[in-house]
Order: sequence, then C-alpha cells, then structure tokens
Amino acid sequence: MAHLDTQAMQSLMQSQREIQLRDLQQVLRRRFGDGVDLLDFSSEALVKPGDNYGSTMLKVTASATFNDRDGVEKLHLVAKMLPTSHFQRIVYQCNFTVKKEIFAFEEMLPVYRSLYVEEFDVVPKFFGARLSAEPDTYEVDDDAVILLENLKEAKYVMENRFKGLTMDHMRIALPAIARFHAIGMAIKQKNPTFFAKIKRYARPLDMPDAMISPLIIGMQLVIKKEPQLAGYYERVMALYKCGKTVNCFLQTTLEPDDPWACIVHRDLWNNNVMFHIDEQSQKIDAFKFFDFQNYCFSSPMTDLLFFLFSSMQRDLANVSEAIELYRVSAYETLEKLTCDASLFDQETFEVRLKEDARSELYHSILMARTVELRSVEEFVQPTINEFCLRRILRILEIYDDKKWF
Repeated sequence: MAHLDTQAMQSLMQSQREIQLRDLQQVLRRRFGDGVDLLDFSSEALVKPGDNYGSTMLKVTASATFNDRDGVEKLHLVAKMLPTSHFQRIVYQCNFTVKKEIFAFEEMLPVYRSLYVEEFDVVPKFFGARLSAEPDTYEVDDDAVILLENLKEAKYVMENRFKGLTMDHMRIALPAIARFHAIGMAIKQKNPTFFAKIKRYARPLDMPDAMISPLIIGMQLVIKKEPQLAGYYERVMALYKCGKTVNCFLQTTLEPDDPWACIVHRDLWNNNVMFHIDEQSQKIDAFKFFDFQNYCFSSPMTDLLFFLFSSMQRDLANVSEAIELYRVSAYETLEKLTCDASLFDQETFEVRLKEDARSELYHSILMARTVELRSVEEFVQPTINEFCLRRILRILEIYDDKKWF
C-alpha cells in the first residue's frame, strides 16, 4: 500500500460492496453433511457500523433439521464475513486471514482439544465455513463466511471496557489462556506433523511501517508533554531505540522452534472475550475468546501482558497476582500433558517475562488509547483523555516497580 497516492487511497476507502449471507445450507452441509436441511433463516447486523473494522458481523437466526436428531432446531449464529470496503480488505489481508481463521476452527483447535486430558472449551462452537460459494476454488470472495455460535444467546456477556475486568474475571480467564498457550507448546512434542502444518498459517498481519510509525511517534510526544508521564520519557525512548523494526513493536514474533514459541492470539483484549455468569450464584463460571485473524508464533507472555494491560481495571491493582495465576496454570497444564514445564519455574519465567515486557510496552500503551477512547474523540489526536492517561501511567509505574525498563 505504501506506493498508493492519496487519491488512490481515498478511492479504495470509498469503494464499498454490499455483503449478504447467501445459501446458508451449503455452509452447514460442509460442516455437518447432507443430513442438514435448512428450513429458514434471517440475518441482521450484529454490531453498530464502525465497531468492527476487519469484518462484517451478522446475527443469524435459523431453523434446521438434522437427520440424526429429532425435531426442528433453532440455531443462533454469528456470520463473520468480509468487510464492505476494499481498503479494509487490503489492510486486513483478507485473502490470507480468512483462510487462516478457517484453519484455526476446522483443524487447529480440534487438535488442541484432542491433546488436552480434560475439557478444553474456550472458543465459540463452530458451525462451518467457506471461502466462496463456488465449488473447487481457493479464492476468497464476497460469499466467504465463518459461522460461529452466538455467545450472547448462550448467556455470555462482553464486559464494559471502560470498567475493566476484575480479579474475579481473571481467575476464570487466565487459566484458560494459559491452557491455550501450554497446549500450543506441547504440540511441538506431541504432534510434530501437525505442528509443521500450523507453520503455514501462523504469521501476523504485515502492517506497513508507514501506518505504525505515526502512532508510535504520536505516543512518544504525548509521554514527553504530559507532566505525569514525562519522567518516563527517556526510558520509553530507550526501548524504542532497541527495536529492530517499527513493526516489531506491535508484532513480536519468534521462530516456531524457539523453546518459548507457541501460538499466541495477538489481540486478546476485552472486545474479543466474553464471560458466562451463573444465573443462581451470579458468579463468573466460564470464559471464551474469539477472532483468530492475527495469531502467530511468539512468547505466550506477549498475550498475557497485552491482555492484562488492556483489559484489567485501569488501576491494575492485582497485576502481580494475575501474572502468578497464569504462570502456575501454564505449569500445571504442561505437567498434565507430560511435557517439560521447567520454563514456567518461577525464576526462568521471570527472566522471560521481563524480556517480553520490554518488547510489548509500545503495543500496550498504544492500545490504551483504543481502550479508553470515547465516542466523541478521534483516535489520531495530539492529546489523550484523563482515563487513557491514568492507564498509561499505571503501566509505566508497574514497569518501573518491576524493573522492566
């Protein structure tokens, strides 16, 4: 995209296509076989315009019969389809990321489940996918779709990102995330043939430096000008000077065979996770995450730190407790899988955590602006609001306290 002039960019941004869900039965039969008969279905927008940039999200209600079950079943689904703008399709590299996400649901996550000795239920149920309505094609077109369970209908809720997640949320979420990472590490030993297959898909979006640099420079200026943050400016800049590329500040990757490398989500934050609350006790009892467009091989602590700093309550009061909960959960999962868990021994873990914290700082403080952005504000502006200021200040205080700078 770097070579496009302004006029060409504007033309791409204004180019819009209408997205409709067609031939739902075809998608369901690809998943469940010819014994599925679709009786009817309806669809409508799942989110408000502008709430999702990388895809079109539709709420789908369908009635169907299955030849191995009795009666008519009501299906409550989410259809994830291509974004309407050609510009968004280029930015999010949809011709690759759609295939990548389908691979995650069709092949990778089932292998994860097969390896774990207990229940591994951390993503929405998968109801089928296609790249195109045309048979025998590997090209992504307007009929590409991924069908997932509508978690809202299953009584899952997305918490208010401005309030943030409490330790009650973390006690359910972090063990699940740790299991996801630990299983990803175990696959290298348990199923090396399939691990080689994952390598074909596990790369992040290649965002042009021209898109990332202005965001980083803008945040550096904010830190320099804000009196409460200015004392950290030199150390923030020192980390920047250690970076090998601009892109590495948002996409920290490892070679797949690195001992720490596993599949990481790379976008684990409040808007990509949901919690189930038990009706009787009113306590959180389940957690699921979604959106597998950007997974790659990296250290699991990049996911951990990004999730904590973007999604916890902005005072980040229990961050040390949360980190320890994650470490113990990952250690225990690897032991259950009869794999070497020594990387998650306290001392070894702390050394790696510091290294990953240094590479993850810019990702976390840039995300703070997204998390705390109010509807009347523009993302690209020379100042930050008081809520963003407080979140970034707490992140920098934690880095200082833990000597991560």
